[in-house]
Amino acid sequence: MNKFNLAAAGLALALTAVIVPATAFAQRGPITVEANLNLPVEYVSYSDLNMASDEGLDMLRGRVRGAARRLCIDEGVRQLKPVFEGRHCFTGAIAGAEAQISRVLAALDRGEQFASNRAIAVSVGGQ
Repeated sequence: MNKFNLAAAGLALALTAVIVPATAFAQRGPITVEANLNLPVEYVSYSDLNMASDEGLDMLRGRVRGAARRLCIDEGVRQLKPVFEGRHCFTGAIAGAEAQISRVLAALDRGEQFASNRAIAVSVGGQ
């Protein structure tokens, strides 16, 4: 990861400290999505998407891939080790986001309702 990606990730982290984290209210209690704030993180909103549709899920996954790419991939790097580290970071960030998406879908299947400011935390650590 280069200095620009770290700076962008740091800015995203600083902005998330100002914005109230998304909390979901459900019938059985709140559904929360958490991230390790010691690592660079970017929140990806899905408040405008229909999570019950394939199109909505595809759009969310595209947003997640974009966030993971911004956090992990430096397109200008040509050395082998940083390229592999970036790909490993990207894969972990996607896996962490997919786990959160699965929890959201399971909650929706149970009929739980979410607040309007819904978001997935995409993290360098894949949390």
